Amino acid sequence: MRKYLTLALVIGFASPAFAAGMMPPAGSMAVSAIAAKVEQRSDLGYIKKIDWEHDHGYYAVDYHDKAGKKHEMMIDPKTGEEMRKTK
Repeated sequence: MRKYLTLALVIGFASPAFAAGMMPPAGSMAVSAIAAKVEQRSDLGYIKKIDWEHDHGYYAVDYHDKAGKKHEMMIDPKTGEEMRKTK
């Protein structure tokens, strides 16, 4: 029982610190604003998902166009503009 209590306390205290690194930076646009910008696309059928890519620093948007084709975009969290992929 003591082992589980200790584990719960460690997880409870570590979670906020861990989650803080997984949040978009200060001054970022709200996800709803990101979605609104994507919804302005003339080819948009529907948005499948919007994820925060904390390792890379952008919103990843998966959407389908009106013909049903899947597209992926990288969105800058502060400007809401599409980022170009670099190789």
